[in-house]
Amino acid sequence: MSEAIKVAMTAPNHVEELIKDLLDGDHKDNYVLLGSLCSGEASIQVQLHVMQDETKFIDEYGCRLIEKKLPALATLGRSTLEQMLIHQPEKLLEGIQELQTYLKRDDS
Repeated sequence: MSEAIKVAMTAPNHVEELIKDLLDGDHKDNYVLLGSLCSGEASIQVQLHVMQDETKFIDEYGCRLIEKKLPALATLGRSTLEQMLIHQPEKLLEGIQELQTYLKRDDS
């Protein structure tokens, strides 16, 4: 049996503990280190990650199930923001409120 499989086989021993800690501590994410593997000079860390944040959920292929939509202002440059401040202040205010909501959601 390979070392990677041996390390991965320890994961079931930690699942209940991680879920209990996640719920008791009101955390969105919880991790535990299962082990480290070395191959030549490369080092690999194997972790078990338990989470409640649906925006980070992945399918069995590693693709996100829910794509996190960035707020409109997050992608705009300085000159565009300056133009909005002069010509579209109400739209800029809406964007700022959207950005604040997005940042609050990310902090929790």
